[in-house]
Amino acid sequence: VRREALSVAYERATANVELPGLPKVKTVMVYDLSGSMSDHFRKAIAMSLPLAEEAVAYVGFSNNAYEIPFRVNGLKAIEEVERWARELNLFGGTDLGAGVKLGALLAKAHKANAVYVFTDEQENIANYGQAIEVIRQNRDVKFVVVNALPYPTHAVPTREENLITLPACTPETLTASYRLMQLKEVGEEKAVEYVEQLVEVKKRKT
Repeated sequence: VRREALSVAYERATANVELPGLPKVKTVMVYDLSGSMSDHFRKAIAMSLPLAEEAVAYVGFSNNAYEIPFRVNGLKAIEEVERWARELNLFGGTDLGAGVKLGALLAKAHKANAVYVFTDEQENIANYGQAIEVIRQNRDVKFVVVNALPYPTHAVPTREENLITLPACTPETLTASYRLMQLKEVGEEKAVEYVEQLVEVKKRKT
């Protein structure tokens, strides 16, 4: 049942991710593997898989952050991530700042366009505020924080120029965030032109 549910999430999220005429966006995928995500990280990873094709690096974090030493590009990789995380004794606390910081470092090293962070944002009190400081210190990096669970509290604000937050994310909103990253890469004038074309296509269909 779990694998079937993950397959459905993957197939829904795959729809229309690649847009003709727009550049592909290199990404770094950062996964929250803390204790509070132990029952939910599979869903978060499955949701991210359509974007993982363009991923150049992967991070897993709990009390510490580590680069995942293999590609996370299919449903079978979810089981590999779990084994890897348990070998490192993850699924403990949540040092969100450590995960975001390593993601930013890898993005710069690999010249990636965006860092996607999949988390429930239930940050350790001792580390609270560190994640947003990392985001503010790396304004040349675009961040997308995907809240995998609909908790009412959040560790990152919604108003930062280089940050998009997706609370209680669905596959559709994840796809929309990727499209926005693509539009940011082509500049304002071309982005407006492309959006106008989308509007015309929608009008013809309705």
